[in-house]
Amino acid sequence: MSKGLVKLPRYWARRMKYAYLQWRTNYRIEAMHDAVKFTHPISWLIDDPQVITLGKQVSIGPFCEIVVLASDPMSCVPGALQIGNESVIGAMCNIRAAGGAIRIGDNCLIGQNVSLIASNHQVQSGSIYWQLRYDETKTGVHIGNNCWIGAGTIILPGCKVGDNAVVAAGSVVTKNVPANEVWGNIPARKIRDVQSSFAG
Repeated sequence: MSKGLVKLPRYWARRMKYAYLQWRTNYRIEAMHDAVKFTHPISWLIDDPQVITLGKQVSIGPFCEIVVLASDPMSCVPGALQIGNESVIGAMCNIRAAGGAIRIGDNCLIGQNVSLIASNHQVQSGSIYWQLRYDETKTGVHIGNNCWIGAGTIILPGCKVGDNAVVAAGSVVTKNVPANEVWGNIPARKIRDVQSSFAG
């Protein structure tokens, strides 16, 4: 070995390679979406940047983990991510658009630590669950326009949240949330209607 060169231990070499690949992925996504505000670090796992659509003035907070796989060996359903204009994704969110698409409308507020899961493994007796293919009868998450998803909420595959709906913090959404309603609890259920801001 020539003088002055230091051989890095294998662990640190792998860490540096991972950090470089993550930086390159972030750079590619940011270059394609220059009207988006990214607060680093953000962890991306993607196989095709073309299936990611981010609107204008979207903000993505730090420590989010975002998985978008257009092709996943566990499912025939393609993954995709779409976030509308002026939507805000809070810190430490877990967005997993593999085996299904995740669509978030315009002007949405997604609180911290929210999990949006587009697909889930099947359950069969005598099987190792994580080795089973995804359940293709329930896939994707669709959030309408002007929705507020409270911190710590989990939205499971196949669920839709209607326009102007609110989901209370810490809820687990297992079925569709109609427009203009406030839902909460585990599993989430209707609490009340969204009150109109106009006197009548």
